[in-house]
Amino acid sequence: MATFNTNTPSRGNNRTALIAVGIIALLGLAYALLRVDILRARIATLQGVTHTLEETDQHLRTQVDELLKTQQKNNVQLDQLLAQVGAIHDQIGGLREGATAAKQQWARIEALYLLRLAQEQLSIGHDITNATKTLTAALTALGNDNATADVQRQLAQHLQQLHALPTALYTQTEQQLQQAADAVMQLPLRIHATGYPDEGEPLPESGIDQKWLKLRRALHSLFSIREDAAPALSQGAQVLGQSQLRTLLKQAAWAVRTQDQASYIAMLKQAQVTLPIVLDTQHAGVRSVQNQLQQLLTLTIAPELPNLEHSIAALERGVPRTATNTSGKQP
Repeated sequence: MATFNTNTPSRGNNRTALIAVGIIALLGLAYALLRVDILRARIATLQGVTHTLEETDQHLRTQVDELLKTQQKNNVQLDQLLAQVGAIHDQIGGLREGATAAKQQWARIEALYLLRLAQEQLSIGHDITNATKTLTAALTALGNDNATADVQRQLAQHLQQLHALPTALYTQTEQQLQQAADAVMQLPLRIHATGYPDEGEPLPESGIDQKWLKLRRALHSLFSIREDAAPALSQGAQVLGQSQLRTLLKQAAWAVRTQDQASYIAMLKQAQVTLPIVLDTQHAGVRSVQNQLQQLLTLTIAPELPNLEHSIAALERGVPRTATNTSGKQP
C-alpha cells in the first residue's frame, strides 16, 4: 500500500501533462482551423481578384483587338491618303511645270511684240532712244529662258550697237538747227541800194493818183536793182525768203530726227543759197549762221541701224501661231 501511494502523484502529473498536451493540441487545432479559414478567405478574395483581373484582361484584349483593327483601318486609310497626296503632288508638279511653261510662253509673246515695235521704231520712226528702251524691255521679258539664249545674245549685240551710236550728237544737231531757224527771223535783212519810187512823197489827195502811187510802190517792192547790178529781192520778198529760210532749217532738223541724210543735205544746201540773198551777210550773226551751216553739212545723221528681223524670226519659231497672229503679225 505504501508503494501504491508513492506512484499516485506521478500518475496525477502524467494526467495533468496529458491534459495540457490535449489543450495545446486543441489550441493548435483551433489555430490551424482559424488559419485555414483565413487562407480560405484569402483564397476566395484572390479568386475574386483573379476573376476580376481575368475579366479586365479579357476586356483589355478586346480593346487591344479593336485598336489593332482600328489601327489596321487607319493604316489602310493612311496609305490611301499618302497615295492621294502623292497624286496631288504629281498634279501640282505638273501644274507648276505647265504654269512655268505658260509664263515663259507669254514672256516670249511679249518679247516678240516688243521686238516688232522696236523694229518699227528703228526702220520707220528712226527713234533710237525709244527703240533702245523697247529692246531693253524685250531682253528683260525673256529673263532666264534658256531656250531663247541665242536670241538674247543677238539682242544684247543690237543693244551694244545702239548704245554706241552718237545719239547726243544727233540731239545737239537738231537743237542747233531749231535754234538757227528761230534766230534767222531776228537777223537783219539784206540792205537795199534803192528805195521805193517817189519815196517820201506824200500821197496825193486824189483817189486815182493815190492808188496809182501805191500800185507803183507795190510793183517796185517785188523786184529792185542794186547799184552793183546784182539782182536783189525787194523787202517784201526778203521777208518771205526769211520765212522760207526758217522753214528749210526746220526741215533739216526734222531730217535729223528721221535720219534722212539726203533731205538733210538738200535742206542745208538750199539754206546756204537762200541765206545771202535774204539776210545781211555783213552782220556777225548772219556770218555765224553761215559757218554753222557749213559745219553741219559735214555730219552724217543716218547711221546704220541694227536689223531685228533675224531675231524676230528666231523668236517666232518658239511662239504658237495663234499668238503670233494675235500680236499683229500676218501669217
